[in-house]
Amino acid sequence: MSGFSTGNGAASLWAHLNRKDATGRTNPNASTASDLLPPTGPQDRTATTMRVLLHDTQMNFEKFSGQVERLVKDVQKAEQGLHSTNALFEKEHDKLMGDIIDLGLLLYQQISFKLSF
Repeated sequence: MSGFSTGNGAASLWAHLNRKDATGRTNPNASTASDLLPPTGPQDRTATTMRVLLHDTQMNFEKFSGQVERLVKDVQKAEQGLHSTNALFEKEHDKLMGDIIDLGLLLYQQISFKLSF
C-alpha cells in the first residue's frame, strides 16, 4: 500500500498519467494538443450528476416539507373548529333541554291546578 490518497483527485491523476504512458509507448515523439490541455468539462460526470440530483431532491423535499407543515396547521385549525362547534352544540342542546323541561313543569303545574278545582 502506498501513502497516496485514493480520492477523486488521485484517481484522475493516475488515469491521466496512465494515458500519457500508453500514448508515449506507442509513439514517444508524438504529442497532441489534447494531451497538453486540461479537460474542459468535469472529469467525474456521474458525481456531478449525483450532486445535481441530490440538490434537486433536497429542494423538492424542502418544498414538500413546507406544504406538509401548512397542511398540519390547517388540520389543527379544523380540529379546533370542530371542538368549538361541538362545545357550542352541547351548550345549545343543554339549553333547549332545560327549556323543554321548564315548559313541561309549567304545563304540569297548570294542569294540576285546573284539575284541583
